[in-house]
Amino acid sequence: MSTEIKTISLSLPYKLGSVNCYLIETDTGYILIDTGCSNKRTELEKELERAGCKPGNLKLVLLTHGDFDHTGNAAYLRKKFGTKIVMHHDDSGMVERGDMFWNRRKGNILLGMIARILFRFGKKERFKPDLYIDEGYDLSEYGFDAKVLHIPGHSKGSIGILTADGNLFCGDLFENKDNPALSSIMDDLTAANASVEKLKSLKINTVYPGHGKPFSMERFIVNHRKNNKEETNMSALVLVAYATRYGSTQEVAEAVAATLRECGLEVDIQPMQKVRTLAGYRALVLGAPLYIGRWHKDAQRFLSLHQEALTQRPVAVFMLGPTQPDEKEWEGVHAQLDQELAKYPWLTPVALEVFGGKFDPAKLRFSDRLIASLPASPLHNAPASDLRDWTAIRAWASNLAAMLQPALPQ
Repeated sequence: MSTEIKTISLSLPYKLGSVNCYLIETDTGYILIDTGCSNKRTELEKELERAGCKPGNLKLVLLTHGDFDHTGNAAYLRKKFGTKIVMHHDDSGMVERGDMFWNRRKGNILLGMIARILFRFGKKERFKPDLYIDEGYDLSEYGFDAKVLHIPGHSKGSIGILTADGNLFCGDLFENKDNPALSSIMDDLTAANASVEKLKSLKINTVYPGHGKPFSMERFIVNHRKNNKEETNMSALVLVAYATRYGSTQEVAEAVAATLRECGLEVDIQPMQKVRTLAGYRALVLGAPLYIGRWHKDAQRFLSLHQEALTQRPVAVFMLGPTQPDEKEWEGVHAQLDQELAKYPWLTPVALEVFGGKFDPAKLRFSDRLIASLPASPLHNAPASDLRDWTAIRAWASNLAAMLQPALPQ
């Protein structure tokens, strides 16, 4: 099932910011996740029209929760597009009664009245959903390879949509104003933290929030730990430090960190150039690309700067190198890696792995394009490729977790 994601950002009344709607194009039609406020109905319709969404092919309006800035156009769209509205039962009273505080712990009649006026949620905007959905509901019957997660906190009936390829539409559990964080408006913080722990155990790549730009789940986890000053035993942390030139090594590092975390380890992940001290870390995983026969300069600086600390901890190393499925290239890369390691005789990795790399000539910087244009360059006339084997990467990280576990406090 192929899908495309279109973000529709709609302004809220009185300069209160904006809210995101996500239009998902599938092989069989469209699905709209959240609908924005009724004050921007015309703008929403224009965006839907531009995308090719029209009456008859909007299969579903999927609401992450019952707040009016997410549900304000649902009833209108159902009538005009002939679609279905689905949401969690625990928030249904909000949209049926026009009361955002219907199921919240801190109800407020006056605020409820103000919210209806502020977000223009009148009697015409009220509705009864066509279908109630809960944890595990499979959306594949609508051409969308995704499942529903119940993630209460912002409201009792808040849900997320997790796709098979790791995209999470989280509603208002998270927001991304300056940095990814829990929503500043939370009904039940205990439930929200439980939802976060639940999400940490899943394979999530990119998070699409109700407010703010998309972000990586890894970035949220790091910020969440810092913002909430979690009483984590820092001596048990594993640091995954990476150097990257065009982002491909960072993506591998994030997959390694996620797998280690799934195996029960406390993991932090940072670019090598931002690591100032290794104090508090009990083990390290270092990842860097081998570019034209040499390790990334950030990796070289990192090894020199932290030599003493690295000799006192177990260190695993992975490297991205080959960009073509050629046996001689792989052999050459392994030889180059041996030469690089020989420069650091004090470094004795407990695990060492070479993964295929990614090469996109269209994204090369000017200096790299010059090098690639030279006939003697290994990149000369090389086609675009991506040899990263994600199954092998996760398997390596899983084996590494078992290897590192005895070195960490229980």
